[in-house]
Amino acid sequence: MPETLLPAPAPSLCLDFVNTRYWRGSPQPSDELGNAEALRGWLQRHGAAGDVSPRQFSAALDARESLYRLLRALAEAMPAPPDALAALTRQVAAAPPRRELVLTPPQAGWRVPSRGSGVAALLRAQTQTLDAR
Repeated sequence: MPETLLPAPAPSLCLDFVNTRYWRGSPQPSDELGNAEALRGWLQRHGAAGDVSPRQFSAALDARESLYRLLRALAEAMPAPPDALAALTRQVAAAPPRRELVLTPPQAGWRVPSRGSGVAALLRAQTQTLDAR
């Protein structure tokens, strides 16, 4: 199976992704990811390349909002919303596994099967940044 190198995520990747939408709760929230092309550009800037299908775009926005709800609950010392936790768990399970760490100074990353999209790979990277906390 073909493989690709997924760069190690920045520690702030998860928050950076969640913060692509801001002013939540206002009449006109702002969103940096208004379409699949904007998401593709964001992914490229964060080390995950590839096209973004309409289904992947929708899944990425759903994951972002689930992450937001989970992080907000954590910040407010509230229980995790079960639906947000279940949705994110399903998406992470669909992401390609990282089984081999690759260290090529000054870079580090994981070798993953190429079956996953940039979106799926990025979701797994985001949850790893949460695990590190």
